[in-house]
Amino acid sequence: NNERGSRLKQIPGMTPSLIHLPSGCPFRERCDRATDACRAVPPLQTGEGRTLRCLAARHSRAQST
Repeated sequence: NNERGSRLKQIPGMTPSLIHLPSGCPFRERCDRATDACRAVPPLQTGEGRTLRCLAARHSRAQST
């Protein structure tokens, strides 16, 4: 559900150490939608009152329009 104010889906696993963050997207190792592109830090995107840095979220938003 992508409605504003809706509950976010929980990502399984443990959060990474802030001292030793993984390369690329810090959620990459726990995300079921991660791809090889997530090995690099995605650019910050803003629009529709939101700010995000997730390639998978941008891809799914583009498909829904």
